Amino acid sequence: MAATVEPERGTFRSGFSTTDPEEAAQVVRDGYRLTGDVRISGDTDGFVFHHQAFVMDGLAVTRWRSSATISWDGPLGDLLCVEHVHAGRRTFETARGELRARTGDLCLVPPHDLRRATGEDVDLGLLVLDRDRVVAHAAAMSGIAPEALVFTGLRPVSDAAVRYWNAAVAHVRDDVLADPEVAAASLVRAEAFRLLATGLLAMFPNTALDASTDPRPVVAAGAEPAAVRRAAEFVDAHAHEPIGLADIAGAARIGARALQHSFRTHRGVSPLGYLKQVRMDRAHRDLRAADPTRGDTVSAVAARWDFAHAGRFSVDYRAAFGCSPSRTLRS
Repeated sequence: MAATVEPERGTFRSGFSTTDPEEAAQVVRDGYRLTGDVRISGDTDGFVFHHQAFVMDGLAVTRWRSSATISWDGPLGDLLCVEHVHAGRRTFETARGELRARTGDLCLVPPHDLRRATGEDVDLGLLVLDRDRVVAHAAAMSGIAPEALVFTGLRPVSDAAVRYWNAAVAHVRDDVLADPEVAAASLVRAEAFRLLATGLLAMFPNTALDASTDPRPVVAAGAEPAAVRRAAEFVDAHAHEPIGLADIAGAARIGARALQHSFRTHRGVSPLGYLKQVRMDRAHRDLRAADPTRGDTVSAVAARWDFAHAGRFSVDYRAAFGCSPSRTLRS
């Protein structure tokens, strides 16, 4: 089976190979919710198609290789897709012109007016996100109306944005999806989606990015310490839930940018930094109460509190408590 991004909870992996062009076309059509026809053309003698996917809560990390030309008409379904061309050539024909991507390029599959997509002898890495959830995330982070999110460019805005994106994808793929114990934690899955949605919105020109990087200074009207206290109280009460900056700002009854400014002013840390501190304290508490003879592990406790990378958790834990998490578990 190919990867279809569904809003269901949990994760699964799939792998698929075929030498049948029609079967490959069906996998591409179903996996990426294509409404138009999928065609495989060119030299199909010795045709080979490989598809791998990791799917988790509204996102999929996939890779597919085709030895022939694959094309389809019309846009993806209700998905947003970033492609990394490892080999071959990609062409996207839109109402505004043509986008070509070659080996090494990163691009956003046109989400609005795609007429035809073509891949010639391609090896593609794809990161697929549920569009509705990205729209909701963009609205919460930037303050724009959900219907106002429009991508105005399909190529990355900077090398720094690409580096952030590559690091985020590698973290989700290697630290979360590759470890079933980590991926089983709901906080980790929710944060993985937010991380990738944030990276996508930071990498390609769009109206939410424009709103978030408005050069005008932040005016924290009404951002008094009471708002900071409300934010901190919300974090303390809901740290075990998949909350983000937008949730904290909503509970504080203040905009996200103003909250960050005010929280740093009064607490010396960002709201998400405070959330990390609270979760680290809770992980410390749980490790002290855990019993390794019952099968309790450091990685399971860490994942429970959204610390998916064991090495970074150990470093941060030692800095906070002066000993390793494994020592706390054994004590």
